[in-house]
Amino acid sequence: MDWDLKYGELANDKEYVNKCEDLKENLMDLQKGVDPTTHPIKDELLRVKAAMLKWKEVKDRVKRPTVDLQAVKRFIRSGLYDPFRAIGNPAHLKIIEVMEED
Repeated sequence: MDWDLKYGELANDKEYVNKCEDLKENLMDLQKGVDPTTHPIKDELLRVKAAMLKWKEVKDRVKRPTVDLQAVKRFIRSGLYDPFRAIGNPAHLKIIEVMEED
């Protein structure tokens, strides 16, 4: 197959020529039987994809849900509430008072 491409008037459009040349190289590799999954560029593409995902994560940080600190403080305070501490009785008297109530 003849891979010498004539671009004619489009030869001045560098972007078009570069895309055609890249496509030509890929087609030549396929014709030669080069496996694209073992090509070294695949690792580079995976690295770029991972970097893009990290960037998206950083960029979307504003959209992430936030924690309402006041609600968290109320939740923890109510979960840790100790009625004996509120009254001011010492710890050793707590057990005695609970036993007397029963």
